[in-house]
Amino acid sequence: MSAPRRLDINQYQSMVAELRQFRGQKLRVLLLAEHEPRQYGEHIIKALEEAGWMLDVRRSINSISQPTYGLHVYGPHPESSLAIQALISELVEAGNPVYSAGSNDTEFQLSITLKPDPGVSITTPGRDPRLWHLPSGSSWTR
Repeated sequence: MSAPRRLDINQYQSMVAELRQFRGQKLRVLLLAEHEPRQYGEHIIKALEEAGWMLDVRRSINSISQPTYGLHVYGPHPESSLAIQALISELVEAGNPVYSAGSNDTEFQLSITLKPDPGVSITTPGRDPRLWHLPSGSSWTR
């Protein structure tokens, strides 16, 4: 198992600086019960709060039954929101694979799931593998 994810100080400051221009953006954040994604998610939440985003944080109390990897962004046409595209870009810059897809939700949601080990397939049945945003040089497969 690889080391837990973390935002280093430069990634944290970059995220806050880049996303501050979208102060007031609403985002629902779902954190898993598992320790690693929960701990990593709390750092992302802190950066988003410092940037002035309006968060609805939901912390799961149950573990997931089927492994889901990476970070997932859903909502009404995420590709047309400058704020959400900036968020995806910052998350990818921090080394995360991010799946982004439209949904019938009226608000945007960020789910912080398990860290994929290098070489692990991050695809989930029923999800379009072309909708993944991968960090340059990553070894994850879709």
